[in-house]
Amino acid sequence: MKPSDVTVIIPTLFRETLSRAVESLKDEGAGAVLLIGGHCLSMQRNRGARMADRDVIVYMDDDCIATPGF
Repeated sequence: MKPSDVTVIIPTLFRETLSRAVESLKDEGAGAVLLIGGHCLSMQRNRGARMADRDVIVYMDDDCIATPGF
């Protein structure tokens, strides 16, 4: 599986760390990155899952950095 085969869902409150998280995913070639805002984490995750357009879904916090080969 390649990173481009994955939809990454980031539930977020749009904190300052978000841009680093998104940049790290772009550097790794992630297929789709969905930023889902709101205050209810489970609702954010469910909404993202409904929007995903790939078979594999990865959830990532907005303060994480994707490392090589994530």
